[in-house]
Amino acid sequence: MSFFGFLFPPDEKELFEKNKSAINSFEYTLLRLCLNISVGFTFVLSVASFPPFSEAKMRFTYLAFGIAALIIRLSLFFFKKAVMRFPQFYLYILFVFVATFSVIVNFNRGNEREFVTAVCFLTVYPVMLIDKSFRVYIFCLAITLANIFIAVKFKTKAVLGADIMDNLAFFLLGSILGTGLRSITLRRFDVNRILEHERNTDALTSLCNRRKLFEVLKMVSEGKIPPVTGIFMIDIDKFKLFNDTYGHQAGDACLAALGSCLVKFADSNGFAFFRYGGEEFCGINGTLSASELEDAANRLCTAVRELNIPFDSPEAPAKTVTISVGFTHFKQQVPFDYEKHIRDADSALYRAKNSGRNCAKGF
Repeated sequence: MSFFGFLFPPDEKELFEKNKSAINSFEYTLLRLCLNISVGFTFVLSVASFPPFSEAKMRFTYLAFGIAALIIRLSLFFFKKAVMRFPQFYLYILFVFVATFSVIVNFNRGNEREFVTAVCFLTVYPVMLIDKSFRVYIFCLAITLANIFIAVKFKTKAVLGADIMDNLAFFLLGSILGTGLRSITLRRFDVNRILEHERNTDALTSLCNRRKLFEVLKMVSEGKIPPVTGIFMIDIDKFKLFNDTYGHQAGDACLAALGSCLVKFADSNGFAFFRYGGEEFCGINGTLSASELEDAANRLCTAVRELNIPFDSPEAPAKTVTISVGFTHFKQQVPFDYEKHIRDADSALYRAKNSGRNCAKGF
């Protein structure tokens, strides 16, 4: 890999798009940690600036930065959803405050001293920011040039040269370290995403598996994600006979075709479908009324029939693969007893199977 390719990884854009959720979660946690440390640290310094301690002239600087950090921290509480969507934006704001604070601290101690704190932070920004490389470079370069401008304008000649060299050196060091660590972090997120996908996805149907279903339902019950008000339990009619008649390869092809049908149906009807086990599937919905849910169940039965998967058997009157659907509708509740609602939908499924299959019944 060339040095230019190292600074601007060609797959960086793709990694950001695929791992946006993990990146935002990481940056949000990092932002909270940085703000908590900033608030606590500056207020400790503020207390330490009172007599008999030293640095009394820095008292208002510490207090101002602590209050600013506290305001940003409180915004995380009041605007949590917005902050979780764009945590990088808030990190940039925080780092601008940090850069300003470090420069002020330096000047309050005399313009004949080098920018030690400000320069050291130039290695921190690119290491902590998980953002597109070009944006990180632009931000750090802007801070570097601002530091150099302030040094040229206000510093004594004795420290000017050292300040300029230190700023440029730490900018380059921070950029290289940040790029390397950012690349490692992005690839770790991507590996975790792939492992999570494999752990939660049924390879044959490309639907989420039973484990993921109960994980989602638990989160719904805890109020962490939008509520569920309808559940489908689905069974392929006489699937064992289909397997015995046509073989397991045909059975696998049937399951894969049904998985694709459910994915398509989910996209247009607001469902999430899961492979429950074997030839059984489960669907959840939080937007349809009871009558709309019944209509959707009947339309799903029709959609599967229209796949026209041949099933030439006396026990399959439709001469094609069909499904039975049991559904239940209930009120929004947090928490809610999702195991009971699955049992209810399963009871409705057995009613559908006892009614001749190839139909939908509600609980």
